[in-house]
Amino acid sequence: MIIVLKPRTSDAQLEEVVDLAKKHGYEPKVIRGVERTIVACVGDERSHDTLETFTALAAVESVTPIQKKYKLVSREFKPKDTVLDVHGIKIGSPHFAVIAGPCSVE
Repeated sequence: MIIVLKPRTSDAQLEEVVDLAKKHGYEPKVIRGVERTIVACVGDERSHDTLETFTALAAVESVTPIQKKYKLVSREFKPKDTVLDVHGIKIGSPHFAVIAGPCSVE
């Protein structure tokens, strides 16, 4: 489950979300961004009561259940492609890139 917190959420409000996640059996991971903080929770999300519990908190902007493995890299979590700029070379854009390492080529 991905919990997006509202801008300017206090540390106490964040701790409330993390504690509640642990209470419900999730393993929360806090991801701090420039404008928002996200709490990625790993655990069983089939209970709608749990989702509503998080939605009711004042600091929570949105709650997105994700049933797939690898939640943080799923399209549900981040629908746009990731493009990295390494010294002016775009990796992940529509252009083909080859990366060679000591024992493989990707």
